[in-house]
Amino acid sequence: MNAVELLGLVHRYQRSYVLRGTSLSVPENQIMALYGANGAGKTTLLKIIASSLVPTRGSGKILGIDLKNRLEFRGRVLIVSHSLGFYPDLTGSENLEFALQMHGKTANIKAALEKVGLHSQNRVRGYSSGMRKRLALAKMLLLEPDLILLDEPFAALDPDGKNLVEALILEQQQRGATLMIASHEPERTNKIANLSVMLEHGIISSPQVVGA
Repeated sequence: MNAVELLGLVHRYQRSYVLRGTSLSVPENQIMALYGANGAGKTTLLKIIASSLVPTRGSGKILGIDLKNRLEFRGRVLIVSHSLGFYPDLTGSENLEFALQMHGKTANIKAALEKVGLHSQNRVRGYSSGMRKRLALAKMLLLEPDLILLDEPFAALDPDGKNLVEALILEQQQRGATLMIASHEPERTNKIANLSVMLEHGIISSPQVVGA
């Protein structure tokens, strides 16, 4: 079964079309790299898959569930980004505790933060982009989603941080998750991806087999 199956997605912001009939299949337990220039629609596509954005037109299934029934798969999909899903007036630990409560889960927050190299207990509003990225990775470890969408996961990280991201992505695949990586770093992303696609002019190219 495909974890993601999209057919003819169209999305428009006011009069500007971002997606123009995008179709895509992502097999279960694979890592797919998603490339494209700035403004190509990569983040828009990920938001639709994550159920936080409704397409203008088109159909599909996420984890075998109709795209229209987004409440049924929302809790099984997670976007990893430095800018999404955190409350700035809470600390990193408090944000993670809230996320676990919302999903009805319990897990070792301290261990997850240590694994991603994040030790600050300041409010998130004072975090750098790299620290927010590490917090998002900790959230991924705690929630263990079935489908993980990573939006520029290597950005704002030093070499050690980028190596950590690679290791965690492969770890999540070994756990059984499916991952999509929107990236501007093909030389790094292709080392861990199984497939890659290019988003150009709102349309996705045929998948290409890469590195792993």
